[in-house]
Amino acid sequence: MPLSAPSVVIEELRKGTHMDEPDEDLARATIESDGSIAQTKAVAKCTRCLTLPESECVLAEYVPVYRFGRLSSAQAVTVSINPAENKPGSKSLPVLSDFNCGSRIELTDDHIAMVSEGCNSYFEGDDPHDFFSDIEQVAVGLNAEWTYASGKLAHIDAVACVTRPIWSGIRPAALRRTIAEKCSFHFKSTLRLIPSGCWLLCDGRTVLDTVQRAGVVMTLRGSVHGKKKEVEIYTGSFAKDGRTLKVIGWNWPAHTHTIYPVIQPQKVGEAVKAVLQGIGW
Repeated sequence: MPLSAPSVVIEELRKGTHMDEPDEDLARATIESDGSIAQTKAVAKCTRCLTLPESECVLAEYVPVYRFGRLSSAQAVTVSINPAENKPGSKSLPVLSDFNCGSRIELTDDHIAMVSEGCNSYFEGDDPHDFFSDIEQVAVGLNAEWTYASGKLAHIDAVACVTRPIWSGIRPAALRRTIAEKCSFHFKSTLRLIPSGCWLLCDGRTVLDTVQRAGVVMTLRGSVHGKKKEVEIYTGSFAKDGRTLKVIGWNWPAHTHTIYPVIQPQKVGEAVKAVLQGIGW
């Protein structure tokens, strides 16, 4: 019996195979019913960025992941651009060699389950990547209970692939846009897994641009003085499938130390909180 159109999309997502233009409305049923496992599989087995010229800076040996921590229990979710490479002393991202695989399409359902559980438990223990310490400080400035260890704060990335050089070093800028566009379907699907009423905390201009392309209208609400430049504060909201997320963001990533030595990331969070109180959020 041939598959119906929705079933074709669902089957493609479950297999993790490449679809040039996946239908988001038809795919929604899979994302909502199978949740994080389906999304983990779709992202981990994606090969959209493994063609030239993107493949020159996308590290194919890493298994792409879209989240850190459990989205289902989060009150707030930080959003950055893409994961960093593994470094000694920090909890590692999965790589294909962990599963004796030579390519992403060789990952089995058991492998996917292991990747998903690794994402769930990423902040359990004392050794997450030090990238997260700065962005967590911003979140704590907003709400002292929003820590990764508590489970009330989780993290997603706009782009799931690890790159070399780091994102800001990828040239030309058009190549960054191409990679982001190829991952945009996965990002929009990830937003469907975040509980209604949750806060999205957008870390930097690139992330702000990404959420706006996903349908969020962001409004400049104020700014605070950094070392060399103004840290601008934005708010917006995302409504989809009967769910609403509150969205706030700032134009410089929290780890940008040329901006933040004078104003610590937690102070940015406190400034954001003051702005929200001023507009009645």
